[in-house]
Amino acid sequence: MEILFKNVDYIYQPNSPFQFKALTDVNLKIESGSFTAIIGKTGSGKSTLIRHLNGLLKPSSGEVKIGNLTITSSIKESQLSDLRRKVGMLFQFPEQQLFADTVEHDIEFGPINFGTTKEKAKKIARESLKKVGLNDEFLNRSPLELSGGQMRRVALAGVLAVKPDILVLDEPTAGLDFIGKKEIMKLIKKLQLEEHTTIILVSHSMEDVADYAEEVILLSKGKVIKQASPNKIFSNKEITSALGIETPQTTVLAEFLLERGVDFKGSLPINEKSFNNFLKKIFEEKKKTRIL
Repeated sequence: MEILFKNVDYIYQPNSPFQFKALTDVNLKIESGSFTAIIGKTGSGKSTLIRHLNGLLKPSSGEVKIGNLTITSSIKESQLSDLRRKVGMLFQFPEQQLFADTVEHDIEFGPINFGTTKEKAKKIARESLKKVGLNDEFLNRSPLELSGGQMRRVALAGVLAVKPDILVLDEPTAGLDFIGKKEIMKLIKKLQLEEHTTIILVSHSMEDVADYAEEVILLSKGKVIKQASPNKIFSNKEITSALGIETPQTTVLAEFLLERGVDFKGSLPINEKSFNNFLKKIFEEKKKTRIL
């Protein structure tokens, strides 16, 4: 489902001494089946923005269109139930929200809540657990007995159990070790590629953004500063430096080599794959020079 924000403002506690405008005139488009990252410093409006995607928040003004549904300030809660099945949200440290006595019961909760029979929910729980790389032996275990990475997978399985068209992830790798982060991000990318799920990632890890996102939305003080490919975002030093956005480590390393006399023309690498191509071109140029 395509997502459109049109002139969206959001104000917390309006008409009170604590009134705060968190989003200002937000206009953006997210294509169906795409992988989009939302970045920006703490307080830039990222969490407020994504809470509009399933109606947890409604625009103070403007509109959010998701598929055929248009969300405005006047939309009724009864109109949002179908949307909340289609838009799955995984918040930061989702394992803290695991509550059932077994993994199976935790994953079943969403489908049953949306009207699925117990028998069908059990089947869905097994399928969802398989999608996140865990086998049936985990079904009868307590979520509290699992490792951090396994708990994160179970939480994701619970979201996938309602078969969302859009998956929104708020810092999904926070608190995980290097291997755990890689496994979770590869799993999320696999969902996009194989099931055509629209992925929306909020992250402070520019490495994750550079490795997996196709489009980046840069926020600052509640406004969309730029929406473009990762290459275009990270190559714009004027914007990233001004807004305190970190540069991917591969780009930092490439800049280090250029400062020390390495001759290279073209876009700087932003991830491991493009860095390998960067090194390959450098060595090819050196080889040509030696032959001449």
